[in-house]
Amino acid sequence: MPLHGVDQCSICQCDLNSSKFEEVTTKCGHIFHYECAKKRIDRYQKSDCQVCRRPRALGDALEEYNRRKTQTSSGQSFNPVHMPDF
Repeated sequence: MPLHGVDQCSICQCDLNSSKFEEVTTKCGHIFHYECAKKRIDRYQKSDCQVCRRPRALGDALEEYNRRKTQTSSGQSFNPVHMPDF
């Protein structure tokens, strides 16, 4: 279930609203700093959601983020935050 009004990255516990870091949102609706999610996957080899443990949620969110970022470099518009599927 998506979390509304969340103001902290669930990995580093730092404020999302005043952060200079880009965010990713998993399909389960949890929000993380992109760098925190990437470091967690790289360091621990875990791509499940840090909050609800949905399998591959972080990995999928990063893949979607990178796909959209690649589209931007080819001249298409980019929205850095992935909105969850409802």
